[in-house]
Amino acid sequence: MHVIANPQARMGKSAKITDIVTDELLKRGIPYTLDYTEDGAHAGGLAGKAVLSGEDFILCIGGDGTISNILPGIVGTNAVLGIIPAGTGNDFVRYLGLPSDPVKALDIALGGDVQKIDAGKANERYFINVAGSGFDVAVLRHTLRYKEKFSGLLPYVLGVLSAVFGFRHMKIKIAHEDRVIHRNALLFNVSNGRYFGGGMRVAPTADASDGFFDVQYVDAIPRFKILFVLSAFIRGKHTGWPIVHGFKATELTVTASDRSLQLDGEIFEEETVHYKIFPGAVNIRVPAHKS
Repeated sequence: MHVIANPQARMGKSAKITDIVTDELLKRGIPYTLDYTEDGAHAGGLAGKAVLSGEDFILCIGGDGTISNILPGIVGTNAVLGIIPAGTGNDFVRYLGLPSDPVKALDIALGGDVQKIDAGKANERYFINVAGSGFDVAVLRHTLRYKEKFSGLLPYVLGVLSAVFGFRHMKIKIAHEDRVIHRNALLFNVSNGRYFGGGMRVAPTADASDGFFDVQYVDAIPRFKILFVLSAFIRGKHTGWPIVHGFKATELTVTASDRSLQLDGEIFEEETVHYKIFPGAVNIRVPAHKS
């Protein structure tokens, strides 16, 4: 197998997880090759090179961002991806039901079922979990800044508070099939998985194998109400609210006045984004289904 590890994941703590996994592979007598990622584009190149050389199993050690960065090298191929959670949020692996313990996750990577998972693409970048813009991006940006000084839950709490007091609503234009939607919005999300931000149930009914995105946008609201909406998102109780709108789509184009876009926890600058889903494009090892 070929192991691709992100040494920067979980603020550098993934290095210890990589050591645990590689030691376990040696104990089990399983041959492997190992590469460390340098940046997002590098991860996809490493995976693509391994697949072209005949490797049919890639083991990813990292978070949601590492998974999405590997996608360009494996989308549409027969290669199987195993995942060892080593990120901060691990939202997509939460959706997949993978354990946080690296040895137990390795057991599943080696012997679990193979499930075909959809992949999303935003312009030229792949993502596996959630893409979006607006308030959640503001929270992410502030949280990353606080993680340089603090650990645990505190960076996220400070990130939320900073975002609430500094956020401005955005204007969005959504073109989907024969509809064009104009809104002043708090946030906009295109979801393949269900969770974001370390467990927030942003798309509680999303199915990453159904061939559709779960698209969601929230109308602009007064600043003092944002924390109430956020509380509902955490519990997945927001979908019935009149200010929350959603639909399923395979393709759509979105233009936002806020150019900041997050893809699986990584921030980019794009004004207009074309989203497209690729059904069953990735083979991922998941916990075996009980008969």
